[in-house]
This record gives sequence, C-alpha cells and structure tokens, in this order.
Amino acid sequence: MIKKLKLLASSFMIAFTLIIPQQLHAMEVESAEKMKVEPEENLVQMLNLLPKEVSTIILEMVVAVKIRDNNNLSKILLLCGETEDTNLKNFKNIILEGITGNQNWFAKDKLCWKAWHGVLGHEGTYNVIKNMVVIYRPDPNSDEGMIKLTIPADANPLDYTFDLSDKALFGDSGDHLCITVGYRKEKNPKNRNKFEIWISPRFLIEQHLSSSAKHYKPIMNKERWNEEIAPVGMIFNCAYWGEMYLYASLTNQNYDSISNNNCLKLYNTNHTHTPLHTRTTMTNLPLTPYSENFTFILNKNKEY
Repeated sequence: MIKKLKLLASSFMIAFTLIIPQQLHAMEVESAEKMKVEPEENLVQMLNLLPKEVSTIILEMVVAVKIRDNNNLSKILLLCGETEDTNLKNFKNIILEGITGNQNWFAKDKLCWKAWHGVLGHEGTYNVIKNMVVIYRPDPNSDEGMIKLTIPADANPLDYTFDLSDKALFGDSGDHLCITVGYRKEKNPKNRNKFEIWISPRFLIEQHLSSSAKHYKPIMNKERWNEEIAPVGMIFNCAYWGEMYLYASLTNQNYDSISNNNCLKLYNTNHTHTPLHTRTTMTNLPLTPYSENFTFILNKNKEY
C-alpha cells in the first residue's frame, strides 16, 4: 500500500512540476480530469507522505480546480462526502474556512481566490482592471488640477467603487455620479438619483449570467460583445431605476479607445450598441455633465 501511495505521490508531483511553471503562471489550470486528480481518500493519504510545504501547494491547486469547475459551494462540499475520516473532514473544513475568508489561500490574488471569482483564464483582463487609473480633470480640456485615482492594493478590483465624496477635490461630482468596477446587481438606494457608470469585465458578467447578471444576456452574444475586441465594457444606468434590464452598454471598444475618450464621449457613441428594448428609453437619458471630467485609463502604456 505504501509503495502504491509513493508511486501516486511521485506521479502527482511530476504532473504538478510540469504544470506549475506554465499553467499556474498563465492561470490556466487544467480540469481535475485532465490532471488525473485522485479521489479524496487517496489524495489525503498521499499528501500525508509529502513535505507540508509541497502538500499545501498541491491541495490548494486541487481546491482551486474544483472551485473553477463547479463554482458552487454546495457542490464543492459534496465532493468531500459525508465521512468520519479525520483527514477528509479537515479537507472539508479547509474549503469552508477558505470560502469564508479565514484561510490564507483565499486572500486576494491567491489561486483559490481567483478561481472563486472567475479570474482563471482571464488573468490579463484582471491585471488591466487592477492597475487601471481613473483621471479626474476639473476642466475636461486641460490637465491643470488633474487627479489620479487607483484601486487600493487591499481592495477587490472586481467590486470597487471610487470615492468621489470629497468636494474639495471633485466638486459636486460625487452627488451626481457613481463609478464602480463590476456590474449592477440591484437598486442601490444610497445612490438615489445618481448616474451609475460600471466598468465591467466581460468574464465577470459571464460567470454570473444565470443568476445576478442575467439581465445582461441580451448583450452577451459575440455580435454585441466580442471579448477578443473588448475584454472590458462600460454600462450606464440611472440608480433610481428599479428594472435591471434598463441600461446602455458600450461593449465594442478596445482599451485604447476607452483610454482616449472621457466618459461623456464614450456614452455618446453607444446608442447603436444598446439592446433594442432599452434604446428608446436610453436615448433621452439625462447623463450628468460631470462624466465629461472623468477618463478611464485601461492602456498601461498610455501617458497621462
């Protein structure tokens, strides 16, 4: 039995030795089937034979693969089954603790965190969002007094609202405008009559298309939103609208196009790309002029 487990461990380590430099770097983790991950009983026994630092890396990758392939907590836990085995219970507890944020594996930018948030396979887009810069110009035609806003290192780049509340810096912009990375899930009373601008990675919306992002289905075909051209889109709506399907979308512009135009100019180019059922409503949308003061820099090579 020990000989067999050592052989399994050796094979498993060879697979991960080959996979870590290329696949982990690109965040393209193979499925559990392709990696020939052993059943949990065999896996736990095998991990007990390995040094802790090695077994930790392997277990983290296995959990990440299971999360990516299922992305459903109940299904992930079912993989462990109902068991009295102490090791399997620990395996289950590790997942539970990780999902609730108490496990270091699920710290931001860790492999399991990225798997849970759908980043695997979209690392390039994620890095663009994480490193984006929002430029505020008091005068849209001048760089004088320009302010640069970035996403803090400890924040979730996929769910972040830029703080425009300081009137000394942004004037009344924060009273009329809300700029958020992510997508609209529900009506936000805190925004009252504000105009909402969403910076939306396509992969994030696609991940939740059957649940909290289902109102974006009309724009998720390749004709309206081709990820190869526009990995990131912009979505506009008034916060007081209760209907989630009411929005305007700009989902056919590349990073350069977005980075070279302020929000008002970008909005004014989008009507022909808005779903037909919202086009009439959005044509007369009272877009606040404050959006002219903001530009999103998604091109890291752009000088500003």
